[in-house]
Amino acid sequence: MLYSHERQLELIRTLFELYCHKLRIALNIYAMFFKQEVFQAEKEYRIVFKTAAESQIHYRIKEGFIKLLIRSETTALQGRF
Repeated sequence: MLYSHERQLELIRTLFELYCHKLRIALNIYAMFFKQEVFQAEKEYRIVFKTAAESQIHYRIKEGFIKLLIRSETTALQGRF
């Protein structure tokens, strides 16, 4: 049981900040899949994926195909080949 008003407020602030952080992450994820109706005529495809923060993404287009090249510094696999 928490009787200290200051501690109660501190706990509420902490929980609220955590909730806001998680909500912000969820909204950012869902926002990737929604577009405004004015863009409906574009009839485009959207591919969404997550890479490591240090990844470099490059692409090539050849004969209507997109080839993604994702370069990443990976320490987990070094020395295993």
